[in-house]
Amino acid sequence: MRHFSRTSVSLSVALLSAIAACGSISDPKIQQVQSPLVGRWMLETHSDTFVFVTGPSSVDGYCSGPYCAHHRTTVAGAYLGGVLEVQDSLGLKGNVATSVQAAGTLTQAFCDSVDYNHYTGCTHVGAPVTASYIGEISERSDSSTVKSLDIAIKETIPGTTAGRVLYIPGATYAGDSIYGRFGWWGEPGHGPGYMGTFVMRRLR
Repeated sequence: MRHFSRTSVSLSVALLSAIAACGSISDPKIQQVQSPLVGRWMLETHSDTFVFVTGPSSVDGYCSGPYCAHHRTTVAGAYLGGVLEVQDSLGLKGNVATSVQAAGTLTQAFCDSVDYNHYTGCTHVGAPVTASYIGEISERSDSSTVKSLDIAIKETIPGTTAGRVLYIPGATYAGDSIYGRFGWWGEPGHGPGYMGTFVMRRLR
């Protein structure tokens, strides 16, 4: 099973916090070219793995230092989805944009009860709620590969830097759809989270 990098997630959170605080950066001397990603997209996710972290354990954990990550296939209906607005192309004249911003109010349902004592994992998912997300979609330098996009969007909570992160490395862009596996959705650090598949479909 592939493991997400908590360092990558932390760097993504720092980047997303800067985007949320500063907004778009625009230089009037640069002629911008609209990215083909600009538009409205419907995001849907399907979680297939729940990950929770404990202290040192001999129970099927992937351990690093004093922490062990446990993977469970019971996800109890966890979900993240909704409409994302993609805008703010940052490409230069004559080039395809390499970075765009994505933002939207998404519906999320996540685990609100975790059994750490018996290593069961998620035992209950709460009712769906809405939350604002903002972040970035960036193009990999080798765009000839099918897995050409990296996506990172973060839940924004006024007055705090806390919030869940959706981190998608190596998404496949196929014109009217973007799809692949997401490496992490959940609180950064040692909080519980999910892994699974996603698809974004362009809305006409």
